[in-house]
Amino acid sequence: MNKQELVDLIQSTTEGGGDTTGLKALLAEVESDERKRSAGRPRSVVPSRGGLFATREEEMTTQEYLEYKVGDLFADGITSEVLEKLFEMDRDHNLKELKRMCVEAGLSASGQKKIMAAKLLARQRRTELDKQVETDNRLGSDNLEMPNQWEADPSEVMVIPNKYFEPLQYEVVVFGRREFTFQCVKFYPTEKETWTFDWVMMDTSTNDREGNITRQKMSYYPAMSLVNAAFMILPNPKGLSEEYGKRLLFKVIVFGKRETSFRCADYKRTKDGVWEFEGAVRDTSGRGPQITIRLVNAAFMVTPAPEGEASTSPI
Repeated sequence: MNKQELVDLIQSTTEGGGDTTGLKALLAEVESDERKRSAGRPRSVVPSRGGLFATREEEMTTQEYLEYKVGDLFADGITSEVLEKLFEMDRDHNLKELKRMCVEAGLSASGQKKIMAAKLLARQRRTELDKQVETDNRLGSDNLEMPNQWEADPSEVMVIPNKYFEPLQYEVVVFGRREFTFQCVKFYPTEKETWTFDWVMMDTSTNDREGNITRQKMSYYPAMSLVNAAFMILPNPKGLSEEYGKRLLFKVIVFGKRETSFRCADYKRTKDGVWEFEGAVRDTSGRGPQITIRLVNAAFMVTPAPEGEASTSPI
């Protein structure tokens, strides 16, 4: 029996109302021998988990022993602050209570008292951190130069500060095997075949195989780049101008996982290699406001519109 096991036995015997006189005398002898060994020769060391070094278990201090056993449960290991908290939990709860608390928390109820206390403390701190992150996400980060994310269950309302949405100017549809959409404030070429988008908001929700949302997620990125990607740029719906009446002379079919089509009044290629379609209407009936749609690296086909009708205002 090592020193730590002896200390735990004295604790449990005291809680059970037993006589610990002999056990305490034995503990005093162990501590005396420990001091003599420490004074007489250097302590031999063996590698412990995490690359740290500790003495053989029977020669370890309580802090070294806990570091060896459960140090990886804490980001900075068993610090003095953590050790003090574990001693406090050891004093405040008996063995039976700690086992019950571990079972209720879904943790293993094996090991010595301080081992179980360490498991409980690590779980408590993780829960507190998760709650703080959730609170920060709901309130929104003040630092817009850092990424951010908000999450909610499918039945919940996801609360996101308006400041993340107000500046958005464009909607971007990225074509490929897995098409996705995001919104941004501005876009520009940065290197060959590379486009950068500033102030990006993207729906990153997770879905099951049937396409049902299992977890709502909205992500913010200060900037994002696409390399060798095909995409379409549309004005943000909230910023559409109420322009109607241009004759829709062309029909454009964009090829991708799902074909996209629209009609437009005119189109041209810019010096950046972007195709711009002016007076475009996404509704194939020719109804709705006319916008400028841009295509980058996308495969598309342009044909004369069947009738060349003018865009009309919805009734």
